Amino acid sequence: MEGLEQVPTEGIFFKKMIKDGKIIAKARPFDPGLGPDDPNRQEFDDVNRRARMTEDFAGLETDASFPIPERLAKLYRSVPKADGTYFSDTDVYYKADTSSDEIIGHLFLYKIAYDTLCEGENADTELGDIITDTVLRLAEHVLFNDYCLVDATGQPTTWGKMSREYFNSLFAWSDCPLNCLVLLCIFKLAYYLSGDEKWEKEYRKLALEPPYRYADLAGEYRERYKQEAVYQYRMAHPDADENDPNLDPDSKETAIRVQLILNYSDEEMAMLAYYLLFQLETDPFLLEKYRKGIDAWWISIRYGDNPLWTYIYRLAYPDTVGQEDLEKAAWALKRHPVDTRNWRSDHSFRKDLTILYGSRKRAFAFENKESGRFVALPLDERPHGKYNGCPFVMIGGDKEGRQLESSATYTLPYWLGRFHGMIEE
Repeated sequence: MEGLEQVPTEGIFFKKMIKDGKIIAKARPFDPGLGPDDPNRQEFDDVNRRARMTEDFAGLETDASFPIPERLAKLYRSVPKADGTYFSDTDVYYKADTSSDEIIGHLFLYKIAYDTLCEGENADTELGDIITDTVLRLAEHVLFNDYCLVDATGQPTTWGKMSREYFNSLFAWSDCPLNCLVLLCIFKLAYYLSGDEKWEKEYRKLALEPPYRYADLAGEYRERYKQEAVYQYRMAHPDADENDPNLDPDSKETAIRVQLILNYSDEEMAMLAYYLLFQLETDPFLLEKYRKGIDAWWISIRYGDNPLWTYIYRLAYPDTVGQEDLEKAAWALKRHPVDTRNWRSDHSFRKDLTILYGSRKRAFAFENKESGRFVALPLDERPHGKYNGCPFVMIGGDKEGRQLESSATYTLPYWLGRFHGMIEE
């Protein structure tokens, strides 16, 4: 909303409005003009670039008559504009090209909010009904649309595909172990909130039955990334000797390359999904499969010294993860900066670390080739950022500290650790 949070142009956004007495949502830019290359639309460069890759969304209209819950609408209807009027429903913008990584973040928060605010003696039943209704509508949407998030065109969004057809494509080969986790969480949480066996049956079908078996597929992430690292090396070095260790998926050299090409936001997605599954699942057979899956992620995550991921991993092994791990997580929290501006940090001068450059020109802190170990600097020594970034970066940030990051990198692990009894006063 104008005056509150500016609507970005990096994506597909629809504005709610009234047309011919009907409530609709219309895609920005509102005037299709002569297409993405119309000079009158050059201010929407980011939208235009996406339009060339997919389709021209400009001016597209869709029904938006479903009412916004009154409790949520009050959050903006009570906010005055600069001209003295108040924000209304027609000031609402919808993000159309949403993705599975956003969905898992929502599910994670829905579960926590429901358990802490909507149950017990002082339960907020109205909020509980809103959360339940939201999750069930999401589950119905995904089930009806062949396990995809579908936008106003009737087509799956760019990163909202969780269908078998997508999973069986080469493009999604390294992506599907993660996306199938999100899909399992949608239906498992729908069952948890509603008690409707329909969702439990759908969840168990996808988790265990052929041709899905997503509980097993979720555990293949690391192996697939190793194969991808070997493939990339082979493409870049077609004349490489057969004994080149970079062609061995189990070599130390390949393990190093995996770390350099990993999408570290995937680690965040996976740990949020496993938090839900280890909270909601009770079947020992499935739990063992999920432990195998989270162990594959832990190969990389354990070296990032992330307190939130440590607490979530402990939920998978409540009786075996040692006190040493909890002390390490507590130490990491103690090193969290009070000032969360993203100040410039450059450790390239250090003699005890080697710089390795990975994808997107990221500078990784590396111990040495003998150990093959990447180094996560303490939180108050490295560029500050969200937990969806690489923990091994040793150069980054801004000299002026112009970007303020959220303090959730401290508050979320701290209170989650307290809630699950891993941090004591």
